[in-house]
Amino acid sequence: MTTTIYYFTGTGNSLSIARGIAAELDESELIFMPNLWKDEKIVATSERVGFIFPMYYFGLPQIVYEFLEKIHLDTAQYLFAGVDRDGTMDGVAFVQIEQLFSEKGKQLNAGWFLQMPNNDIPVDDLNSKEEIKEKLRQIKPQIEEIAEYIREKKNHPPPLPKKRIKSVEKTNTIFRKGVFTMDQNYYADENCSSCGICAQVCPVENIIMENTKPLWNNQCQMCVACINFCPEEAIQYADKTQERGRYHHPEITVQEIIDQKH
Repeated sequence: MTTTIYYFTGTGNSLSIARGIAAELDESELIFMPNLWKDEKIVATSERVGFIFPMYYFGLPQIVYEFLEKIHLDTAQYLFAGVDRDGTMDGVAFVQIEQLFSEKGKQLNAGWFLQMPNNDIPVDDLNSKEEIKEKLRQIKPQIEEIAEYIREKKNHPPPLPKKRIKSVEKTNTIFRKGVFTMDQNYYADENCSSCGICAQVCPVENIIMENTKPLWNNQCQMCVACINFCPEEAIQYADKTQERGRYHHPEITVQEIIDQKH
């Protein structure tokens, strides 16, 4: 395979981007990071290797951090990454990638931020319908441009922050160290129909159904798939989400999120 794109997604934004890029390239494959995350050894064998994922707390999601620590990139000739986010703060995701890759004797050839609709409803409310529509409209030509860079193996220096790097890194580190138990704030309210979709969409199998209700098991990645895909909007996060809407990428179905797991 010429190009392999490893991706992580909760509500479909990163999957949509990864699919869009792969569709523009010959001989490409998509691999869902959680499917390999717990393997003792991860080896990339393609000539071009990329990573598509969301920015969490101004940096890497914990699962992505661990994945990039573990993966072997010895034969890769071109490395790229796309980081999707809702806001405009650069954060330290590319700083962290550069640090992890330098330990392997590698560096990113290209990196991009991609603006996507907000899905992190425990932190903030959704974008308006107009904002969502506009962001999804604007992303399509950017995906085509990114694919051209990858096809031709052109350099595109990743955007690095120029200030507050240490403090932002600290914020992300605190998040990553505590993320597994952040699920203690999730619960299903009286609208829960016991359908089990929350357990099915969880990318790391963190949710089980016990006495017909979801139970979170402290391996959470805060991908917010469970809360956003619940058809009854019955899953809540502390007192933050009762009055907020729900979001998943409009072109990605719940079945596709389920099926990407092995």
